[in-house]
Amino acid sequence: MQWYLAMVLGAAGGALTELLVLHSRIAAWRSARRGARERGEPLVPLARYTDPPADALAAVSLVVLGAAAGLLFHNQVVGVAAAIAVGVSAPALLRQLGNSTTVREAVQGPVTAGVDGEARP
Repeated sequence: MQWYLAMVLGAAGGALTELLVLHSRIAAWRSARRGARERGEPLVPLARYTDPPADALAAVSLVVLGAAAGLLFHNQVVGVAAAIAVGVSAPALLRQLGNSTTVREAVQGPVTAGVDGEARP
């Protein structure tokens, strides 16, 4: 896949992740409002369930992480759905890659010593 297309689709996947988080908060808010309405209490404000500056910053970071993962994995991605999935899973993918000792190890697996003491993938 072309690197720029993988980046755009990865960024879309990152945005989708944050949209799902926002949806769960809105659903919780809706449920709280319904409960308050049934009990005759004041309605719960949306601000109790969202924090626009923090949520916006989190969304931007997920979009950037998704784009970065799309760029990093563009040679391995085949298809639109796969590129979006890379963006959705970008935080976990990049965390796992960052925990690897080397990029070679991440790509080829851990290095082990052979019988003659020479390092082999």
